Amino acid sequence: MNGENILAKPVEYNFFRAPVDNDTMKNDWYNAHLHEPTVKVYETAIAAEEGCAVIRVKQSFGWSIHQPFAKMTAEYRIGGNGALDISCYAEFSDKVEFLPRFGLRLFLPKKFADVEYYGYGEHESYIDKHQASYIGNFTAKIADMHEDYIRPQENGSHYGCTRMSVLGEKAALTFSNPDGFSFSASEYTQEELANKRHNFELEKCEFNVICADFAMAGVGSAACGPGLAEKYRIKLPTVSGKIRITPKGTIQ
Repeated sequence: MNGENILAKPVEYNFFRAPVDNDTMKNDWYNAHLHEPTVKVYETAIAAEEGCAVIRVKQSFGWSIHQPFAKMTAEYRIGGNGALDISCYAEFSDKVEFLPRFGLRLFLPKKFADVEYYGYGEHESYIDKHQASYIGNFTAKIADMHEDYIRPQENGSHYGCTRMSVLGEKAALTFSNPDGFSFSASEYTQEELANKRHNFELEKCEFNVICADFAMAGVGSAACGPGLAEKYRIKLPTVSGKIRITPKGTIQ
């Protein structure tokens, strides 16, 4: 943005969430290394199309020398206004029977401290957990979006959003998709939430963590009831996603 990099590190694809109490299949996630995938790129192509710079990539996600758990083709289309359109298509192997999430993760400086969004709010919401929420325009401070469960776990996602902006003093980063997406904005990483057993042990990340999810599985009731219904799961083996990311303003 204006020649300055606002990301602490490159945007990454995200397949893992800090397990909730109902995620009884969490060991399968760790066994497949959804939480720490190695990315391998097999092919890239760059072109100019309709006034846009277009980058196409074929890649995989896995661990070490083992079979990848997913293979993906992705397209990044950069327009003259700076907007980035991301579209991707992934095919998952039989290593993954239940996919917790499929999306992007970004780390932004703490000066990006607020969000505004249109979707289910103002409390956290998921595909199977939003009866206490309603669709509308909401604003919030990222520092206030963490749900303080005694046992740290996935929290704070917002379902059914078509637009979300992360706001700094004079700049913003806007995510949009008319078909809907989920997002979370937190002071904690999913690794921190997954690894700590008590809320008082949590340590904040030096950056604010933004997750924009093409799909987020429901949280279910498997800890004391039936497994998550199929309609609330991410349908496998193929998943696609798209989102537009638009920067605006200047960084101070």
